[in-house]
Amino acid sequence: MKTKLVIFGLTGDLGRRKLLPALDSLLEKNEISPDEIEVIGVSRREIQPFEILESSLGFSRAENSKLSQILSFFEMNLAEETEYKKLKKYLQDENEESQILLYLSVPPASAAQISTLAGKASLNGKNVKILFEKPFGIDLKSAHEFVSRTAEFFSEKQIFRIDHYLAKEMAQNLLILRHKNVLFSQIWNGKSISKVQIVASEQIGIEGRGTFYEQSGALRDFIQSHLIQILALFLADFPKSWNDLPEARFKALEQIEKLQNPEENAIRGQYQTYREEVENPKSCVETFAKIRLFSKDENWKNVPFELISGKNLSEKRSEIRIHLRKTEENQANLIQISLDDSASVKIELATKIPGLNRRTEIRNLSFSYDENATTAEAYEKVLAEAIRDEKAFFAESDEILRAWEILQPALDFWQNSSEETLRFYKKGTDWSKI
Repeated sequence: MKTKLVIFGLTGDLGRRKLLPALDSLLEKNEISPDEIEVIGVSRREIQPFEILESSLGFSRAENSKLSQILSFFEMNLAEETEYKKLKKYLQDENEESQILLYLSVPPASAAQISTLAGKASLNGKNVKILFEKPFGIDLKSAHEFVSRTAEFFSEKQIFRIDHYLAKEMAQNLLILRHKNVLFSQIWNGKSISKVQIVASEQIGIEGRGTFYEQSGALRDFIQSHLIQILALFLADFPKSWNDLPEARFKALEQIEKLQNPEENAIRGQYQTYREEVENPKSCVETFAKIRLFSKDENWKNVPFELISGKNLSEKRSEIRIHLRKTEENQANLIQISLDDSASVKIELATKIPGLNRRTEIRNLSFSYDENATTAEAYEKVLAEAIRDEKAFFAESDEILRAWEILQPALDFWQNSSEETLRFYKKGTDWSKI
């Protein structure tokens, strides 16, 4: 079956930086064939396809890209229902029914409007899938509203909610590491593990995105979506099939308690020049957040799970840090699972220093993919799996709502708290010092 990939917002930042390069790579690797797919960008004005390709891939790559053969643009007014009827007619086949993917690379308010108007124009048949980018609401109430609105015209089976962290190589490898290696499967419980930290720290600040960040903050931007989904993968039982993975993640989230004692377990911070950058001298938006959660599962009783994210910190790092229980104070006890491009695993080992002494040192036993290994960038996986109708690493509505239920107490506490709960930190601070 041929796929018609319709991308709203293709000329935007995500389209140029991620989507077009991902499509170009999939075509170059022959993961998809130009005969099997058409890419249609939707725009309010006339666009020359090669200009967009050149701005995304560079002139030389754009000239030779297979994408240039299959990319076109459809001009329309996104606020008019009649325009969606024209789009539906444009996408219709004479001899066969293609699979239609509506990719909404647009802000949440626009995404909700587009899905509604597409539904009213009957551009929601069984052959249609719709892909949403985060955020899926800004709190529990708005998430319920967003889920309800999108469900008005599209079934859960048709909806693909994108979390590119779930598409990262190590995120997709986490279940394999846990369950297919005795070294890990035997210790993956609270009897062996004393604490788990899932960290996403960045060296950069808000990079001119002040308006966006004033409406989001670290918890909404990273913790509610990316990091809590990684936590669900960390705790989920191995599913009978990959299609059952969303249900396994949801069951894991059901076992996580709603945030308790937010004055102790919901830490927020802000780097010192943030208020000047956003021109808001009273802003209490957090650029750093640390949320401490617990599970009701007896296997994880009293084990803290810390979700940590922030900007303008000492280093760029994205990893899971597993602290094993010690029986002696000077034992090595840390396992680090990298979620960045290195997709590595490091296990601390205490070992004797070679030579005529009895001194010890901490070294790392490490695994990483060979530098020549053929890996796929996260958005390549997002697009390929959506085309193949594989939903294992897309977020379902019940997962989204449960995540908000768990974290809503932090938002409520911060909203009703004074500035005294905001910890100010210098640029380049280590996240562990906040």
